[in-house]
Amino acid sequence: MSQNSTPPDSMNGHVKERTHTPLPSHRTPATQASVVLLMDSIGKNIEPKKLFPRQGVRALHCRNTKRVHELFTNDDLGSPQCIIIHTGTTCMNLHSLNKGIAKAMHEMAEKASQTFPTSRILVSTLLPWLDVPHSVIDKINEEVRHSCSSLPNVHLVHHTVAL
Repeated sequence: MSQNSTPPDSMNGHVKERTHTPLPSHRTPATQASVVLLMDSIGKNIEPKKLFPRQGVRALHCRNTKRVHELFTNDDLGSPQCIIIHTGTTCMNLHSLNKGIAKAMHEMAEKASQTFPTSRILVSTLLPWLDVPHSVIDKINEEVRHSCSSLPNVHLVHHTVAL
């Protein structure tokens, strides 16, 4: 028997080695992350360790607000200091569901605020699309700004584009 092992346990005449090694958990990294990035495909080339070299970072792909909501409900993201959310929308959704997008973004921000009351939550507004009028994007972003302005610990990140 090695010095680090514990004495064997006998059970029905069989010898069973007892160890105190914790079982691996997929949730362990999340509890250590001080920054959580929830990004759509626009974040695929982001290198989290370069953005936050001195902090534990967990980056997750989230193609839409529904996926973010699922993560807040079903995953253990720990207690990060900061959550950065940039979720996706499709061009088709912007044309046909613009009111639904603002509502979905508000619900996502509200869920984040409730689930992580001590975290700083940064929610990215929509980026411009070449084939969507700026007025549509601006209207959705204004609705999001208005509806999220009273949420505690939620901060909007608005992207300006020079034309």
